[in-house]
Amino acid sequence: MNFQDGIFFCSAYIEALTKPDTLFKCLRLCVLIALYFYTSDIIAQVDSTEFTVPKKAATYKKFLPIPLFSVAPETSLRLGVIGVYFFRFKNAEEGTQLSSIRAPQSYTLKNQVKFRISNDIFFNSNNHIVSGFTEWLRFPLFFYGIGSQTQNEDKEIYTSRVFNINYSYFKKIKQGLYAGLRFDRRDSKIQEVAENGLLEAEAVPGSNGGVSQGFGLTARWDSRDNFMCTKKGWLTDFQLTFYNDAFNSDFEFTKMALDNRLFFNINDKTVLGNQTYIEQNWGQPSFESMALMGGPFLMRGNFEGRFRDNAMWATQWEYRIPIGRTSWINEDKDLKFWHRFGAVGFVGVGNVMTDLIENPFDDMKITGGVGLRFLAFPEERINLRIDMGFGTERPAFYIFVRESF
Repeated sequence: MNFQDGIFFCSAYIEALTKPDTLFKCLRLCVLIALYFYTSDIIAQVDSTEFTVPKKAATYKKFLPIPLFSVAPETSLRLGVIGVYFFRFKNAEEGTQLSSIRAPQSYTLKNQVKFRISNDIFFNSNNHIVSGFTEWLRFPLFFYGIGSQTQNEDKEIYTSRVFNINYSYFKKIKQGLYAGLRFDRRDSKIQEVAENGLLEAEAVPGSNGGVSQGFGLTARWDSRDNFMCTKKGWLTDFQLTFYNDAFNSDFEFTKMALDNRLFFNINDKTVLGNQTYIEQNWGQPSFESMALMGGPFLMRGNFEGRFRDNAMWATQWEYRIPIGRTSWINEDKDLKFWHRFGAVGFVGVGNVMTDLIENPFDDMKITGGVGLRFLAFPEERINLRIDMGFGTERPAFYIFVRESF
């Protein structure tokens, strides 16, 4: 990171926190609501007429570093590391999910940098959850155009310098049901574009970068037995975010996202999982804030953003089987090395379009692939995953901690 990049990072962070008075008011409101919910839990516990001492969960602290290495024409040699810290707060009640902080960092010989910190933190027996990420990058990205009929030869390489903050707060309403608030800010500056391309011609919204900033509401139903590696259960996550001038956003639009996940334990040995994701943007988002298909989590095998538009739907199935042990889930911390391996097969189908009600099944895209799993920490079901996905171009490889969904 050079001096100019450092100045951009600091100025973007300060601007996000201090620029508009409206932002101050919204942040203060979010803090007050969060404090109200948090203190209401404490008061309820103190006023309880039948107070019992809850069982405590085992304190847990683990750090897992993973080296990164890749070579690609747009990046040259890329080196980096993913540092993942897993923990559970001291005196956490039994049933409190494992929290994690993930920090992948990478650098290329073309002086391209990516820095990201993401987290899922569970407080007070999962009564409060803070989830999100802060990201800074100056990295080459691909743009193929907008719509489901873009071709591989349409590919443009551009470099965007981005500072992104995206966080959600959840408060437990009842067992399995959560509601909360979310904040999203993306500050993008387009630095390099391909000659004679759509971005150079400023033919799409956000060709010169800009700020997308919004506040919204979120709700969640979660009956999964484990957050890291699910054996059975159901998750539905709903988000509705408003971006407009009142929130100092250069682009005015509303984003709705629905993420539904189901898990089935088959014969107590294998697991079948399904994820269905739906997104709709109303208004005029930046091309970088549209619904993006592909990446390491959904529709693996396509570059993230290979297809993009105002709306998207996608569904994927993944079958998980153990190798060398009798069951996919084995929480024996003394599990032998060769018994820690597992394998998966996955297939996905989806599409992008202007509106979900307009021909959502035309030009559907299909992806698929296989993966290898290594159970790094059996007692908390933490897997290291290596996936190979096949989409519209050459195979894509992914190395991550935790499952894709």
